[in-house]
This record gives sequence, structure tokens and C-alpha cells, in this order.
Amino acid sequence: RGAPRQRRFSDTSCSRGLPFMDRFRPTLPFIVLLTLLPIARTEGQVGPFGRPRADDTFNLGQLGAEGMPVTGDAARASGVPEGAVGIRVSKCLPEGPAEKAGLKEGDIIVGTPTALIPKKRVPIYALMEMLEAASTVEKSNFSLAVIRDGKRMAVKVALPFLGKHSATCPLKCARCEKLGAESLQSLAKMQGSDGAFEAGLGGMNAKVVVTTLAGLAFLASGSTPTEGPYAANIGRCTEFLVSQAGKEDSLFPTKIQGANWSQLNWQLGYAPLYLCEVYRLTKDEKVRTKLTELADAIARHQETCGGWAHGPGGPNALDYLELAIVNNWCLASLGAMQQMGIAVSPDAIRRGVAYQVETSSSDGGIGYSVHEGQKGVGDPGRTAGCVFAFCMLKMQGHKFFKRMGDYYLQNIEGIPNGHVSPVMHFTASALA
Repeated sequence: RGAPRQRRFSDTSCSRGLPFMDRFRPTLPFIVLLTLLPIARTEGQVGPFGRPRADDTFNLGQLGAEGMPVTGDAARASGVPEGAVGIRVSKCLPEGPAEKAGLKEGDIIVGTPTALIPKKRVPIYALMEMLEAASTVEKSNFSLAVIRDGKRMAVKVALPFLGKHSATCPLKCARCEKLGAESLQSLAKMQGSDGAFEAGLGGMNAKVVVTTLAGLAFLASGSTPTEGPYAANIGRCTEFLVSQAGKEDSLFPTKIQGANWSQLNWQLGYAPLYLCEVYRLTKDEKVRTKLTELADAIARHQETCGGWAHGPGGPNALDYLELAIVNNWCLASLGAMQQMGIAVSPDAIRRGVAYQVETSSSDGGIGYSVHEGQKGVGDPGRTAGCVFAFCMLKMQGHKFFKRMGDYYLQNIEGIPNGHVSPVMHFTASALA
């Protein structure tokens, strides 16, 4: 949705030579809120080789809970009504509306007492619509229809009052501005003294990626490295990324039993997107030096096929190298640096773009890789990332660009089902 524009200077200063922040600003709540949320995924996803991921869940938004769809035989055995889909609660966050209402792990949400979640809808979208509608009423009498121990019951849930979206949403929308402002304040409190944001698993690689996203959110709010309420936060993000981007955590073993576990290329794909914005605003030579270093590393880490792996050093633990999702971010960063006058390898761009096109079938959907069983298996989240990368490279005139865009728009409802975390796919979707 929209973002609070806290200072008018951002509207004028962000229009000259900017890689993407003008277009990025409306995606602020996606970036802020997704950075705050725990990683959560959708049941029924498949891994890169078609294996189902039975442990994947998704975030249930305003409920303060996580869950996964219940379908087929499991739904019938649990008492889910015919024609409906259930969402089994896997976790209730402390002090959240779900916990306060008395929802328990194992409860199956089937909708409200008057409207069930239909099979024809993506469950998360249907539930979100119900929650959003309830949050527009100041004293709503909202209840969820829940199956517990085989019996159907109503559970009254007190959701926060957020008001309605404006007709001009995302611009001049009090609801979105309130959410954006509160989320930025929460995000700022999470920043460590070294400027980084903790990210659970992943060590330094995860810290660099999440700090990049947090820094972009602060910039998207209208603050700059020198002005605005988040100038200090931006400064700390910059210091951390200049000192650490491109360095794998020394405590993280990149070789385990001979297999390569390096994840370094994720840093290279993300960090330049933020650092290019800072360099545009400050012309800081330390930032330019870091960008030059990262541009060289991206080109150096490119595989002979034209793609990028999770990290350099040979096949990973699953015995494969390159994957399209990493390629998207590396190409986007090369485009951002190219726009900022940083020397990048034209050959790396050419081969990277060719690899992405090769992953696809004729429908324009970006596959997992070019290998058997992965090529031609399109995904709207991966495709969105490639649309964004082509825009950063100013390649909208490429014959493959429209085909990708058509595929993305036709399959956009599948974003939550993306392999691994839909957080990344939602972000790519907003940027696309």
C-alpha cells in the first residue's frame, strides 16, 4: 500500500538519476512489514525437485498466528465442511489477538459463522479479506468459525481498528500511513548498535540481506542519510553494509562434509540496491568503493553457464549450482550500479539475461534453473524478480520482457505458493 511522505524534499531530490526509489516508495509497507514478520511459508509448496514441503506455514496477519491449509482427506477427516478449505493454526504469537481470543494450536479456521473459506479461493487471501473487513469497524463483533476436536465453534476475536482505505489509496490513505509509521518505528527499535538487524539463521549473509531491506524501508519513508526521522538509522545501516557486505560469516562453515554451503551471493544481490541509493544521495567515495568491490565480486562469482549459485565454491549440498532466484537480484544490482556510473561487466549481464530466458518455457514464467525437472517450471515470484531485474537494466524493450509480464499478471495469485519463503516473492512482486 502507500507510504507516509514525511518530507517534501524526498519528492524532488529522488527524481534525478535514481535507480528505483521513486517507484519503490509505494511498496514501503510490503518491505517494512515483511521484514518484521517471521519467515512463514505455504503448505503444499514443492522443493526445487518437486518434493512437497509438509512443514511450510504462512503468517495469518492481524491474528498474530501462523497456519497452513487443510485440504482433501485431511479436511474431511477433520470435519471441514464440503466445498470449504480449513487453515490449521500452527502457532499463536504471545499477546496477539489469536492468543487473547483463546485460539489454540491445532484449531482449524474455516471462516466466519456466516461465510466459509471457499475452495475456489487461495485460503490466505480469503482469510485476509475477512480480517481486513472487520478491522474497518471500530467496535466490530467479529468471530471466527473454528473446528476444535472435531466440533465446530465460534471464537470472538478483537482485531485492531484500522479504519477504511481511502479512495486514493495508497496515496493520502490514513490507514496505510498509520500502518507504515508504526511499522517503521518498530523496525527502528530492532536495529542493533552495529547497524545490523538480527535475522535468525544465516549468519552474516542474513544480516546483510535484512539490513538492506530495512535500510530501503527507511529511505522509502522519505528520510535521507542527512535529513528526516530515520537519518541516523540509515547512517548505521550504511556503516554496517560498507564494512560487512561481501564477507561471509567466519563462524559459518561453508564446507560441510565436502559440500558447499556458501550463501554469499545473496549478499551481492541485495546490498548494492541500498548502497546505490545512498551513493546517489551522498556521493560518498567509501560507498562507491564498496559498490565497485561488489560489482567485481558478482562478475567473478558468475558460473560458466551464466547463472549464479547460492555462493561461490562449487556444487552445493544438493549437488547443483545456479538458480534463477539468485540471478534476479544479482542482475538487478548490476543494473542499479550501472545506472550509478559504477563499472560493471557487460558480459556478465549478457550471459545472466540469457540464462534467465533459458530457464523459461514459451509461457514466459521463470523456472528454477535450466536443468531437467527445473527448466520451464514457471513461478510468478521468480518471474516478478526477473521483471524487476530487466527494469533495473533498462531492458523493457527486450522481446522476453512482455512475455514475462503477461505470465506474472496471469499467475499473480500464486505468489504465496512460491518455493521457500513467499516473503521474498511478495517483495519482488511489489517491485515488479
